[in-house]
Amino acid sequence: VRSSMIRKMSGPGARSATALAKETGIAQPTLSRWLREAGSVGRVSAREPREIDWSVFFGAKALAWAGGAVMLLGIVFFFVLAVNRGWVGPVARVTLGAAASALVFGAGLYVKRRFEELYHSALAAVGTGIAGGYMTLLAAKVLYDVVPDWAAMLIAAGIAAVGVATALAWSSELIAGLGLVGATLAPAALGLETGELSAAGTGFAALVFAGTAIVAIRQRWSRLLVVGVGASLPQ
Repeated sequence: VRSSMIRKMSGPGARSATALAKETGIAQPTLSRWLREAGSVGRVSAREPREIDWSVFFGAKALAWAGGAVMLLGIVFFFVLAVNRGWVGPVARVTLGAAASALVFGAGLYVKRRFEELYHSALAAVGTGIAGGYMTLLAAKVLYDVVPDWAAMLIAAGIAAVGVATALAWSSELIAGLGLVGATLAPAALGLETGELSAAGTGFAALVFAGTAIVAIRQRWSRLLVVGVGASLPQ
């Protein structure tokens, strides 16, 4: 009864305590006291400090991205170990790195298609695959010089295209950022070998930024546009 009376005396179309007292037979002071107590409880609740949501740090999303980061580090360390130990030649190292990145990327697509509830795990796997692809390309060009500049640009464009297609299908700004910003930075990374940027590299970065701007504006991804500007301006 008390909660019902409080609802009638608060909110849109509220009734006065005097009017309700005449209709219900409940004393007007009692109704007024109930309303005051309900108001004070609400104010106390509003001042209560917000509890820390630990699921942000230890939930499925955080653990999935942590796993993706560990996987990416594993690809990088594999290259380092292979170089130091001389286990395989440069071509084999690049091939294995590309295969590992493609496998992780494909696993993310499979998980997304079969298990919708594991979306964050799929997102982490796809992001790791794209980042691993760029790392492999960087190693292939800067460390081993097994691909020419024009081929490296084409491969970077291909990785970016796959990333954008996946980002649009999944409505993921993060995946779009990994694909497009990674391609925008590719000419600068390739310039590490010569110490300067080529005209073709600058033109490539400009084209990728144009694509980034189109995607960002169309999808209203403001952060992608800001990061794209930051990645392309130095070039």
